Amino acid sequence: SGSRMKRIVTGLMGAALALPVHAAGSGIDYHLGGFLDVLYGGVNEAIPPVKSKFNTNGELDLSASKGRLSGRVDTDFYLSNSVYYSAYPYAAYEGTSAVNTVPTGPNISGVFIEQAFLDWSINDSMSVDAGAFNSNLGWEKEDTVDLYQTSHGQIYNFFNAQTSMYGNNVAGAALNGHYQNISGRVAMLNDLGDAQGKNSLLIQASADIVNGLNVAGSFVTQHAQAGNMLDVNSTYRRGPLVVGGEFVTAEHLLNYGWGVTAHYDL
Repeated sequence: SGSRMKRIVTGLMGAALALPVHAAGSGIDYHLGGFLDVLYGGVNEAIPPVKSKFNTNGELDLSASKGRLSGRVDTDFYLSNSVYYSAYPYAAYEGTSAVNTVPTGPNISGVFIEQAFLDWSINDSMSVDAGAFNSNLGWEKEDTVDLYQTSHGQIYNFFNAQTSMYGNNVAGAALNGHYQNISGRVAMLNDLGDAQGKNSLLIQASADIVNGLNVAGSFVTQHAQAGNMLDVNSTYRRGPLVVGGEFVTAEHLLNYGWGVTAHYDL
């Protein structure tokens, strides 16, 4: 072992797009959205073997709805991969190469489908999703514009390493419901690690306890890898201040993990 010096200088620029469109005579409402994210990293360390690099990614989201039926497709564009993701490409926590298709490495570009699902609104309180969608496992969200830093934290990367699909995403069908300040989801999914002939069960609940405080939890089963996993997290918002806390445990590989994030919007 030895010591090393690291110097990182970053610049972040992002732009978001939201454009509602109504197709005359069809009764179908379309919504076009997305974002563009440009990151500059000046890195001086042995890993990764890149220095002073621009990285760009973006997303184009298209949704359509008619009556109680709607659909959505989110498409991600990577013009070059972030030096931070390539520096720490969390794999399967088993000493093997990455088991998912998240871009890793310093010079990977491409187009990837993040989400593609249909939603049927049964009534004002219940709906059913079917397709590929964000798992919402953990406190951190997937998209760059929803982060409070330039890269994901270790807990998000741990969940991401469990899902065989691109990103921290899953495929299956989910029943969603909400009542007053409580919401929940029960989903039958393809096994997170894509074990043949197996399925994962996902149970999630979220509640606004008091003004500004939300508590959420997720429990998901899987056949192999880290096994069954439990995550409990909370978010407190007061004016420009956001504080998040999280606890995660897994049947195998991880006894427990925790994280705390504080952000003040200047």
